[in-house]
Amino acid sequence: MSTRALEMFRSLREDLGEAELVLLHQEVRAHVARLAAAQRRHELIAVDLAERLAARLVALLELAPTLDAEARASVVGAARYFCSTDDEAPDEGSCTGLDDDVAVFNHVVEALERPDLILVDD
Repeated sequence: MSTRALEMFRSLREDLGEAELVLLHQEVRAHVARLAAAQRRHELIAVDLAERLAARLVALLELAPTLDAEARASVVGAARYFCSTDDEAPDEGSCTGLDDDVAVFNHVVEALERPDLILVDD
């Protein structure tokens, strides 16, 4: 993961309560919908990857209330990074626009010792 992506991820980390986690879950789903709509204009957008990443983020967001505050903040940071339109590589910019989002997500699941959730590009 690049230094810029790591710094941005760290700035987005925050321990949220359950109600705010539900809203973030909705933001993740809305971001996937925006990418699907954008794919109609730019067919190279990797919506399939966005959907797989979103599904794993949603799983972590659902698990978040059982995690300690530090881990919960990391999950929030990864979800916010995915939803950000100003991250290192714009998600709508190219077929590699989600690579930085995947790197941030994998960084978080490695820290959480959840290698079963690591996302690899098929």
